[in-house]
Amino acid sequence: MSFRKPILSSVYLWFYFVKNNKDYRKYCDAKHTGKLAVIKEMEKKHPKIKQLFEDWGDLYRIEVIDWRPEFIVWWDSHKALFIGNNSEKGTIEYVRHSNRMVISLPVRKNKDDVINEVSRLINSMYKQHKFNNSIRYTIKTRSGILDKNQITANQKRLSAYALSKKKNKETGKPLSLSEIVLEIARTDAKGWDKTFSDPALKNASLKKFGAAQLAREKSIVSMILKEANTIIDNILECEFPVNLQ
Repeated sequence: MSFRKPILSSVYLWFYFVKNNKDYRKYCDAKHTGKLAVIKEMEKKHPKIKQLFEDWGDLYRIEVIDWRPEFIVWWDSHKALFIGNNSEKGTIEYVRHSNRMVISLPVRKNKDDVINEVSRLINSMYKQHKFNNSIRYTIKTRSGILDKNQITANQKRLSAYALSKKKNKETGKPLSLSEIVLEIARTDAKGWDKTFSDPALKNASLKKFGAAQLAREKSIVSMILKEANTIIDNILECEFPVNLQ
């Protein structure tokens, strides 16, 4: 089964929003070190965090194999959470979608052999853990994936959030809104390519921004940061995207 790029893009963004949640990191650290008091505290604060951890695992200690990005390593062992199982038993194939299973049968094979293979397949499927056989997480959209505009919006939120955590090398303080605006203009941060209309700003200093333009861009960045923090703060409810209303 080939996976459509929007599915990967949607889960990729969800993955990093979860990873940026401070309480999820705290829970994973406590699980890693065996701090039972912290585990209980987090489970009381976030009733769904235990199930989330059982499904998604420790996102901060992913063993990266060769050159592969950590998300792809994680995805390979967790994709059944989002797209169901796709398994092959001899010449029989099946794909599980929500509460149904679609089976592909060879038409030029002995009928008894096909019946036996289907029987083995179904018996094997029901013996497996629920994790491997049913979609447990779906994007909160009609299609179950984000459209292009939603992906771009969430790329903006993540990149702005990441910049808000950076520090000014000279002062050691977090970047100000003005500095974040400048950094976005200079680096073509994800999702922001069309935000700044003047190509000359790529190598600009803040003095190159007009007062009105800088104020407008700061207002946009401020709004995007609030949206990012809303998603991150509420992501442990196991839904994405989080309602921003």
